[in-house]
Formats: sequence, structure tokens, C-alpha cells
Amino acid sequence: MMGFAVLVILACAARAESQRPCSPHFTVPVKPPSVTTEYNGIQLQDVCIETPDLVHTVHVIGDWGGHIYETKYGEIVAPADRRSYLFGNMARKFVHGVDNKAQTKVAEQMKLRAQVKAPGYALQVGDMFYWTGVDGQCGGPPVVDQMSSQFTKIFENVYDGPLASTPFLGILGNHDYGGNKFTSAWQETIGYTWGGNMPRTRRWFIPALYWAQRVRYPGFSVDYLFVDTNTADSGMLCGALHNGQTASCGNQGPQSLMTCNQWFWTLWSRQWDWITTKLSQAQDSTFQIVVTHYPPSWFQKFWSCMAARFGIDVFIGGHTHIQLVHAGASPGNPVKGGTCTVISGGGGGITSEGMPSIDGNDDQYGFMELQLSKEKIRIAAISHGGKVRSITTCPPRNPNPGVQCTHALAARRLQEEVEANVTLV
Repeated sequence: MMGFAVLVILACAARAESQRPCSPHFTVPVKPPSVTTEYNGIQLQDVCIETPDLVHTVHVIGDWGGHIYETKYGEIVAPADRRSYLFGNMARKFVHGVDNKAQTKVAEQMKLRAQVKAPGYALQVGDMFYWTGVDGQCGGPPVVDQMSSQFTKIFENVYDGPLASTPFLGILGNHDYGGNKFTSAWQETIGYTWGGNMPRTRRWFIPALYWAQRVRYPGFSVDYLFVDTNTADSGMLCGALHNGQTASCGNQGPQSLMTCNQWFWTLWSRQWDWITTKLSQAQDSTFQIVVTHYPPSWFQKFWSCMAARFGIDVFIGGHTHIQLVHAGASPGNPVKGGTCTVISGGGGGITSEGMPSIDGNDDQYGFMELQLSKEKIRIAAISHGGKVRSITTCPPRNPNPGVQCTHALAARRLQEEVEANVTLV
């Protein structure tokens, strides 16, 4: 009888999913946002990928967007260098041939893999433009006629060729807000999804600070939650030294230096409830994947509890400038109980934590390749030299609805928001 009940529940879930609108392409609302927070929490229309493959490929990249340097030979795009003597104990030997062209080396390997098996889309976990995000000042509208040339020079012209039609779905990192300030033109990272009047490939998808997407394949489906965890670095983002006392994003973000920290904590508190709701609604999908900038060693208790309650299958982050995968049972995994965790912070926008090798037999720069099937997710770590550094298999993790998650800090911050009458959509 119990088996019959389970079959009935699964049949009802499948029927409900089949009645949801579905598109062969990723789509966003026709109307561009007038403020950066307008579409926060949006669930985009389901995407149906109907190719009959048994395995479907997705690329993952993080901390990938280099810096534009002016040289006597013209402009070049190269990683931001945080390994010079100026960075004290973080300094290391600079490896010419790798450290000075890491982003392009990783991109070339992505394109080589795409020639063999084209990804349906790519997931990117933030820090798209070092050092300080999109050039300019926050506070303007998200969409303007001519947006920063960084999108063309650092994104469009780098991930071209076999990747030229690959949708890139993502989230902001701390450097996209400004790194050591919150006042860079980060509204454009959302606005470029619509793109104004500038030429573009229309494959950039960051419609909000946090958002959700379901992708349906023949026989299984994946729910993605794109989560903004930059609250973890609000102390740096909201510091007075680089912002100045009069810093403001107006109605596009933190309105003052004094309210900046509260703005980020309010953003996190709103997501705390949203994540719970979205994971509850995702229980009829085969896999649930969280995509964010900070690995789950930040807000570890929260993510561990959510993973146990809802059965999060894979957690994807970056921020730390290396490539690392933890299997569900790995002793070093910050999320216990069966969730695979991925750090893909070696996209080449900034020099890596350790010293890379010329041939790519290292885990400093690279990207991840997910192979999705109805039975499992297979994660291959690909280095800047095209070496397959590891392969990790992630079966679905079963949820435990009896687990009750409380996040005292988020609850306290939410109460502070109510008391302070802070408004954030």
C-alpha cells in the first residue's frame, strides 16, 4: 500500500510539472527592471531540453573576469594579480605563461570540451570583473543604452567560438559589488541580461540578485537556486576607507554607509525565507542545486540543515581561488550527509591561491563539467591544461522533512529590519 501511495504522489507531481509552461530557451520578463531589486526571487519559466541524450553537459566557472590593462601595445585582458609582494603572506612566485593569461587558458579548455560535447548552459558563481566590478558608480538604472565595454572585452570576446551561443546563468560575487566598497556599477550586471542597445549575444542571465530556474530533461529535472551570499563580506563592502562617508546607491542599493551593513543582512534574511519556500516547491524535481559565490563553509549550519531537510544534491560556490570537489561522504565536506560541494574559483580572473604548473597538472585554474542524467550527477574537474583532475559522482540525496531548521542570526536580523523599517524588495 505504501508503494502504491508513493507511485500516486510521483504521478501527481509529474502531471503537475507537465502542466507548467516550458520553453526551449531561457527567457526573462520582457520589461527590464527599473531598479536592481525588482525581480528579486523570480522563478523564471521552465526550460525544456528535449535532446534525447542520456547525459547532458553543463559547465561551471567562477572568479573568472580579468582586468583590462593599458599597455604600450594597447589594451590587454589579464588576471588581477594578488600574488605580488604587496600582498604580504599571500605573495608567491608568479608563473609566466599561466598567471598572466589564466582566464584565456581556462576559456580555451572550455571551448575544446564544447567541441566534443556542447554544454546546454554554463553556471557562473560571480566575481566577473576584477578588481572592483563594472566600472562606474551604482545608483543608475540597471539598463542603459551603452553599458560597460567590459561585457564585450572580458565576456563576449573571451567565451566565443563553440561557446558563443551558450547561456551563462549566474550570481554576483563580492568583487562585483566593488570588493572593498559597495559602490561600483553593479546594477549593470543585472541590466546586461536585457542589455540596452549595445551589440551582444543575449546569453547573459542574471535577472536579479537571487532567483530560481527549473530545467527539464527527458525523464528528470533540475531545480537551481541562485543565492546572493555576499552578506558574508558586508564588513569589507561597507567599510568607510574605500567608500567614503557620503557613499550611496540611492534606490538601487544601500542608501548610505550607515545603512549598508543592514541592507546586506536584510537581503540575506529575505532569502532565508525564500530558500525554504523554493526548496519546498522543488521536491518534485530529481535534483536540487544551489549556486552562489561563497562556499558553504560560510553559513555552514544553515546550509547543512537545509541540505538535510530538503535533500540539496549539489552546492556550487567559488570565492576561494582554487578548484575543489567534495563528494557527499568526503570528510572535508562542510555539508554533511550526502550533498556534493564544489568550489570553482579558479576561472582565471585573479591569480590563484597556490602556484600553478605550466602543463596544468594542478588544481589552481580551471572549470567544472557537470554531466547530468536521471540517476546521478557526475562532476569532472578540468584544469587550465585540459587535465581531468578528478571525477566525482553525486547520486540524489533523500530529504528528511522532519528536520527543523532555525537560523537565529537570520531571524534576529529580520527582526532588526522590522524595527528599523528598512525597505528591500
